[in-house]
Amino acid sequence: MKGRRWTAEEDQLLSEMVLHTISQGGTQLTAFSDVGKKIGRTAGACGFRWNAVLRSQNPTSYSEAKKKRVYIQLEKKRKSKIETFSEAIELLKQTEQTWVKQQKEISRLTQSISQIKDKVNTLKQENQKFKQENNSVEWVQQEVKSRYEELVSLIEQLKKETGVARSESFIPKSTVGKTNSAPPT
Repeated sequence: MKGRRWTAEEDQLLSEMVLHTISQGGTQLTAFSDVGKKIGRTAGACGFRWNAVLRSQNPTSYSEAKKKRVYIQLEKKRKSKIETFSEAIELLKQTEQTWVKQQKEISRLTQSISQIKDKVNTLKQENQKFKQENNSVEWVQQEVKSRYEELVSLIEQLKKETGVARSESFIPKSTVGKTNSAPPT
């Protein structure tokens, strides 16, 4: 179907639908889509045809349709205004109820935010405590490592001083001269 010419009937239908849709408060895009479905063309093709050819053929009708749309929109706004005192009172009651509901919701949300802030603060404190404990553990680990290295150094020094070879096991002085039958106490 690509590239086929527009017929007079298609042009007529497109013009009528666009003008009617606009005058009823709709959009050109809606009209283009609706006409496109009826005549087997895309909304883009209908929009192009309308803007390039048809709109300029009858500018008065297009202008009148837009004026009618504005008039309809103004009428809707005017009708939505309050016409009686009792309607005004009812509207005020509804507004007050809405306001009360919103105030309750604000209060609930404020309380929820406060609880969340408290929880965040508690978690921050716990986190700080864990960091301190972790630092303490790291310090203890470093201290144990340092003392272990000192101990290993002392053992090596004792081995050198006593003449014990590396392959021989180190026997503490408290067990020298005793039999190995019973473990030291």
